[in-house]
Amino acid sequence: MFRQSVLKNSLVFAVQRVCNSANQPRSFIVNMSVWFVILVAFMFLF
Repeated sequence: MFRQSVLKNSLVFAVQRVCNSANQPRSFIVNMSVWFVILVAFMFLF
């Protein structure tokens, strides 16, 4: 249960990050790395 809440918080954080920096091409790499970490977390959970 704790892991799922952490995953949900990180997912919300990543979505906010993408929305905030949609107009900044420089942080696109940062967004991709955040999404990659979330994908790995999903694979680890399920």
